[in-house]
Amino acid sequence: MTKTSKNVLVWALFATNICFMVASFSVFLMRDEALVRSLGEEDGLFQNVRTVFFFLVSAIFFVLFFRRRTQQPLPVVGTRWNLFYLGLAVLFLFGGGEDISWGQRIFGWGTPEILNQYNLQKEISIHNLAIFDTTDRANLLNMDRLYIIFQMMFGIAIPVGWRASSRLRSTLARLSFPLMSLRLGLLFLVDYAVFKIVWALVSQNVHYSLNEIRQVPTAFLFLAFAVTELAGPSYSPSGEYNPPFRSG
Repeated sequence: MTKTSKNVLVWALFATNICFMVASFSVFLMRDEALVRSLGEEDGLFQNVRTVFFFLVSAIFFVLFFRRRTQQPLPVVGTRWNLFYLGLAVLFLFGGGEDISWGQRIFGWGTPEILNQYNLQKEISIHNLAIFDTTDRANLLNMDRLYIIFQMMFGIAIPVGWRASSRLRSTLARLSFPLMSLRLGLLFLVDYAVFKIVWALVSQNVHYSLNEIRQVPTAFLFLAFAVTELAGPSYSPSGEYNPPFRSG
């Protein structure tokens, strides 16, 4: 895919994400708390959509890991397998699996005693362990907070650093690090800003649902990134970076 075509693809995905964001937050204009809670509950519409997005992201990066090699062996490990693709594939497989408690609610599996003791929802999941409690806003290991930090680092801090530092550009190129378009990454910030505004305006009764619903646009952003990477790597055959936002 040419740089121009990839640029058009990024803009199309950007516009699609805006549509997802508007549709997601518009739910709260209905002023129907029962409906909002049903849409944002466990196994509700929005969580299921997010789970599908996570599994699609994982599948794409697994495909990329097995089909695309780095231009030169990675430092230290000396392999041409792109371990960042593998890491992203495993990470989003974990996210999707956690969303459905690894099939527990689908297949009716019991919860092991050790998880039953420490899991706040008595389910087969890691993110619901007390140490990652998402209801405790003061908890530094709050899983929602960690996810937001990851979004801001991956979607904004690293792309901005790439633009600002030649040394970082050289390091990322040497590692064949998959670089997200800053154009897409900035939407993480927009989503978070809208989330905080809506959080302040709506009833506490729907705060849990709001947190679930807002994660659909962010999950789509990672899917958009995976699609752009599938369309063509962030770097040229010579090893020079060629991310879609560079020309726009």
